Amino acid sequence: VVWSVDAGFAELEKALDLFQHPLLQKREFLVAYKGKGLEKGMASYSFRFLIGAEDHTLSGEEIDAFHKAMLDHLKQHGIALR
Repeated sequence: VVWSVDAGFAELEKALDLFQHPLLQKREFLVAYKGKGLEKGMASYSFRFLIGAEDHTLSGEEIDAFHKAMLDHLKQHGIALR
């Protein structure tokens, strides 16, 4: 995701923490990038979202619904995808 350096990583994590979904098991921060290809004052942050269900294999529809919900949440909080 792309986020303002001035807003700070802690604020990004707070916005991501607000996302609740029954399939979300864990979120992991991977790497931050600041440099060529990004607007001045912006940084790119990579996360891994682990999803699943204890009692069944996820269907394509469930995965698509999670993806849509996640993208809607990002948009509502002003978080852009790179």
